[in-house]
Amino acid sequence: MRFDDFVLQLEATSRGGFRARVVKSPFGEGAYGFSPPALEGEELEFSGISRAIRHLSPTCADSTAGRRPSPEIGAELYRAVFQGQVRTLLDKSRGQLEREAGLGLRLKIKIDPSEEEAAALADLPWELLCDDTEDFLALSRQTSLVRYLDVPRSSQPIPFTPPLKILAVGASPHGLEPLDLAEEMRRLDDLNRLSGFAVEVKFLPHASAGAVRESLSADAFHVLHFMGHGTFDGASGEGMLAFEAAEGSQDLVSGKAFATKLRDLRSLGVVVLNACDTARAGHRGGTSPFRGVATALVLGGVPAVVAMQRPISDRAAIGFSSAFYRHLARGDSIDEALTEGRQAIHSALPDAIEWATPVLFLRIPEGNVFVAKPAVRPEATAPPAPAPAAIPLEPQSPRLPVPSRRGSALKIAAGAAGAVLISFVVYNKAFGPSGDSTHASDEASHIQKPLPIENESTPKTGGSPGPRLGTGGDRRTAQGTGGRAPVVKPQDTTGPQSSPPPAATPRPVYSSGSVTAEPIAAAADLANLSAQVVSIVRRDEGGLRVTVSFKNGGALPLSTDLDAEGSVLSDNQGQRYSVLDFDLPSSGSNPRLELAAGASSRHTFDFPAPKLGSKQFYLALAAQGGRRLRVSGSPITLEGSP
Repeated sequence: MRFDDFVLQLEATSRGGFRARVVKSPFGEGAYGFSPPALEGEELEFSGISRAIRHLSPTCADSTAGRRPSPEIGAELYRAVFQGQVRTLLDKSRGQLEREAGLGLRLKIKIDPSEEEAAALADLPWELLCDDTEDFLALSRQTSLVRYLDVPRSSQPIPFTPPLKILAVGASPHGLEPLDLAEEMRRLDDLNRLSGFAVEVKFLPHASAGAVRESLSADAFHVLHFMGHGTFDGASGEGMLAFEAAEGSQDLVSGKAFATKLRDLRSLGVVVLNACDTARAGHRGGTSPFRGVATALVLGGVPAVVAMQRPISDRAAIGFSSAFYRHLARGDSIDEALTEGRQAIHSALPDAIEWATPVLFLRIPEGNVFVAKPAVRPEATAPPAPAPAAIPLEPQSPRLPVPSRRGSALKIAAGAAGAVLISFVVYNKAFGPSGDSTHASDEASHIQKPLPIENESTPKTGGSPGPRLGTGGDRRTAQGTGGRAPVVKPQDTTGPQSSPPPAATPRPVYSSGSVTAEPIAAAADLANLSAQVVSIVRRDEGGLRVTVSFKNGGALPLSTDLDAEGSVLSDNQGQRYSVLDFDLPSSGSNPRLELAAGASSRHTFDFPAPKLGSKQFYLALAAQGGRRLRVSGSPITLEGSP
């Protein structure tokens, strides 16, 4: 799903009131002055709707007596802020959602916590916003609601390669109410066993703050999930997390101290604090607005923080985390995953408003925390460059440089030919003509017999044994003669003074470690082959069609089989799609590409339908043998993507 931003800046005025200013929306900007509703008396009712056991204070009562219905609270807050130009812009932006499928609206509540008057607005239950139809905005995937803090730190999307790595940290110190962390870990561990989910969860039970730092720095984790107790002191404005010290005792760590533990972890994009009151911050005179746990992490540079603005029950916390990560693993955006987490709480506790407890603090301007890199990069691996001709292969032969493997093969062949020639000379001296016709006849008869292989005995005629070809011989020829090397038959001579005829130029001989001419030619062909993504469109029958332009820049024709399984399409959410069909000729189940020298052609590849929210795509093409093709034009944007 693609989201348009509706950024609502809330700020104090010089006259003691407040102003809601739309600084960005699909239909422009606007402003409206307002007075916040009197909701201070609703705090106890909001936090006392269920058995909140993830808080360090005594358990709240289950009674909801005297509590106003949650739609009434949300509607009053909605009517106070969304009036005049602000209401008009929001109505137009929401109306666009009905006309365009796959489009969402991200409502960003932007507050500067350094302004004491405006910071008081951060404690209002904005997640309960609902219009006259009593439809809560935060329970719809189409209307995401996040909080955006003005902090003096830039934040950019984090590039990563799937799988999405999650470190789940648990702490339940002695002396505090026990938590069902085992059940929450079991549900998170289910993600590791679900096929098709590009997510990996590792666990750190009985954690200390120092152990969290050690684990995060040892691997490139993308998400940190904390399960445990939290607390907030309204007088000092400080939030804390309860970690475990030695022997399981309680160790309270402030938000500022915990933010220090997360510094310089460039892969970390999301922190989920599944503990009570971790989203709250101080706003009274003399207190820092960044001493709450979530606000301290945002100030410390974490791009996205999910925290709890009030006490939350164990049941709600477990249901939220299970649904949140399940949808995040499916490729949903963090906005959509958060909505499904709230929906899971609502399903388990429909009569309570605990579903409004999770809060998302987002620092990424466009809302995309992660930008996935394709798991397989499309760059081709260049063949190794040949050794320079001026560098000799062997130190003792500086005048005989060997520029390539082919040169080594020719050298071996020349050596073999020399051995044949020397053997012939020895043979001629031992058995050359001496005027004895009987000896000459025996010699001719002996020469015409095949030479014995090395494992057989030598001839009985005396003299040196006949010439033999060792392991450097031509294996193809040896196979054609039943394992015996062919005899090089000398020509007739007229006397002992005659020299043997010059040996014919031998054909190149390759050792077992040499590369034959055919693979060398194939590698050269692929080095001259380039590919460029031309377009990506939706097919009428569903799915995607990618058009690729191939060009053979070499001087020889090219013919190669592409690897259908090794060629993939990846999107900006880390999803990978396999090839379904292609318009090239088939070679088995693979496409076959044939190009004349200097020629180019265009071909299409079909892929499955993309996940919601996928905008940019990367194409990786592979040839048989695992060789990668150079593919330019990636990433390419799918126009009108939902």
